[in-house]
Amino acid sequence: MTSTDFLLIALFASIGYQSLRRSKVDISGYISILAFSSILILTSNYEILVAISIMFLASSFITTIKKKRFNGDVKNTTDDKPRNWKQALANVGLPSIFAIVDDVSPFHTMIFVSFASLACASADTWSSEIGVLSKSNPVFIISRKPTQKGVSGGVTTLGTLSSAIGSALIAIIYFVFFQDLINAQLIFMVGFIGSFIDSILGELFQAKYRIGISEITDDKSSGTFISGLRFMTNNKVNLIAVTLSAVIAFFIQYLIR
Repeated sequence: MTSTDFLLIALFASIGYQSLRRSKVDISGYISILAFSSILILTSNYEILVAISIMFLASSFITTIKKKRFNGDVKNTTDDKPRNWKQALANVGLPSIFAIVDDVSPFHTMIFVSFASLACASADTWSSEIGVLSKSNPVFIISRKPTQKGVSGGVTTLGTLSSAIGSALIAIIYFVFFQDLINAQLIFMVGFIGSFIDSILGELFQAKYRIGISEITDDKSSGTFISGLRFMTNNKVNLIAVTLSAVIAFFIQYLIR
């Protein structure tokens, strides 16, 4: 470990601790993010580390603005609990692994896969966080039936546009580092498509519960199970969507290589 590595890890530890103090992450989330960032620093994968950091900071900023918009009351909009290790793994675990694998890959295509899978995670985050601010209620992406805000599988025009911005953010970061416009555009497309995959999986398979007569929620502690698979949580849906986005990105690189 060089002195630069040590200083960078100390910096991320300090920033992460501030997030822990402000309840942006819980202790498991803090340790997980610190572990991922430390590994990326030690393997000199600074590009994906910057992308993950910007995604996390943007998400935290959006959450803060959303809280002000709702005057601190975000009930029935989205899960506003501190991020834990499961969320960290679902959103940045695979992109980190792909970036590290790229170091030993003879074709160096995995960094593209890493950014594409992260674009999916970013697109879903922006869609979830900003979509709840829509004045119109969401509808399920497949059945087109109306649902409550914050329920997986529901989409709005605002959420869809936000998803595009979230994916574009990661694509732009890729372009800044690698000056490859074609790959940056492909990353944007894969990330955007990945957010739709997430919504489809969320509607068809994520467990949903009813509170009272008509209120629907993803929180199993708040209601009676009505649809989906009991074991399919939001984190698992996110992980599957990120994984499928990575698979799509890998085959795209294979076809154009």
